[in-house]
Amino acid sequence: MLKLGGWAGDSISLTLLFTWILSYPMHGFFLQGVAGPNFYVLGHLFTASHGLGLFTIGSLSITMLQNKTFIKLAGVSVLVLTIAYTILPQSGSIKYIICIILGFSSAYLVLAWACVFTGSNIAPELTLGVAMALTNVLLGLIGFAHNIPKTAFITASALSGLAPLISAFYITRKQPSVKLQNVQNEQKDIKAGLTTFLGIAFLVAAAFFSGGLWYRAVLPLFHLKWPDIMGIGSFIYAAAVLGLSLNAQKHSLYWLGTISLSALGIGLATSLIGLDKSVVLALTLIILAAGLGALDLFFWLTLRKLSLFLGTQRSFGFGLGLSLFFITAPGIAIDTGVLTNPLESPVMSVIGACLLFLINPLLVQLLQHLSVSLPKHDGVYDSFHEPTATNKGEENQTVTHYPEFWYNFTASEKRVYEFICKGWTDPEIAAHLNISRHTVKFHVRNLLRKAGVSNRKELLAQLVSNRDEK
Repeated sequence: MLKLGGWAGDSISLTLLFTWILSYPMHGFFLQGVAGPNFYVLGHLFTASHGLGLFTIGSLSITMLQNKTFIKLAGVSVLVLTIAYTILPQSGSIKYIICIILGFSSAYLVLAWACVFTGSNIAPELTLGVAMALTNVLLGLIGFAHNIPKTAFITASALSGLAPLISAFYITRKQPSVKLQNVQNEQKDIKAGLTTFLGIAFLVAAAFFSGGLWYRAVLPLFHLKWPDIMGIGSFIYAAAVLGLSLNAQKHSLYWLGTISLSALGIGLATSLIGLDKSVVLALTLIILAAGLGALDLFFWLTLRKLSLFLGTQRSFGFGLGLSLFFITAPGIAIDTGVLTNPLESPVMSVIGACLLFLINPLLVQLLQHLSVSLPKHDGVYDSFHEPTATNKGEENQTVTHYPEFWYNFTASEKRVYEFICKGWTDPEIAAHLNISRHTVKFHVRNLLRKAGVSNRKELLAQLVSNRDEK
């Protein structure tokens, strides 16, 4: 993995982080087997410290988050503490201290990865889709680990800390091409960005809490009915999120927000029919898994755009911390007796479904700033912006109009097209976007075919001709 570049390396790196967090310290299957009766307490403690770490560490300068020494130290500490966390006795305060440190260390690694993702990734939809899908496939497979001997289970739990360590060493090899702290925005853009974040916060509060609450209620019921297919929820999520990411890469990410709210709302509505029927139960789980997949994709991709919009990585720290709170709050409320099982309250289903559908138009209204006004930064291309200058010396000049065939390009092809318009060569584009020359040539062939030309000279001639006509 350390030799991989581009979106594939970024995706696997995030997969390793996600898999360790969700399979062990955050109420994962390994934690269930190792912690015993302290399972819920330790899981909630890690979640709280991880969320607090995202809030606080996210306020650090991007220079601190990109410090290679700190990133490696965080990776090493996660491995060492994971081993200690596994083999130490269950009683004693040292276990809780380790849990808290693991929460903050892993939060630092997540935000360090987010800096790379924001600054140099050229296929964000595919990166997240593959990472989330692979993570859930692995989580589904780990669910069958109860069949292995106890010694092998303990060893696997302890060595799971290798995943964040490998991810940390990969992150140190990447250098974001966008220096977010150097980006300046007009006051109106800052205001628009803050308004957008308000909409995202509202989405998180309603959708993540509602989705987390009902997924938590429906999934155990599904496993109780079909215990032999324990990991089926993860596999359903993986298939849904991969399909959604491929579609978002080809079209737009913004529809993911409304689709996620609609799917979660329909999932709540189907529960009113009665989950005692196998078909209804399976359908509800599938709809909820797809809704949460769309929500996760939309949320991460929107945070990336918001980071570019505001010129700061703090959006990731605050946003991820907020989502973590609302996705885990239902579990804490149920475990502590504050909330009862929502399946026992049809009124809650109706209110929850109506609320999610009502948020849809508000979400569209608040996100319009992000889709219309998002600026371009240091050669990082965004699918809502036109290609820039036709010569290397005119990199700050923007083309007012662009050809009709531009709309047929994929997001990756648009990024390559932008640099072709600047007069860059294949090796220069490959080095800047951190992809292979073969990949660049592949994109160039596709965009030439879609533009109906045979070489770059004809492609640029069409661009100039189109601009003169306009």
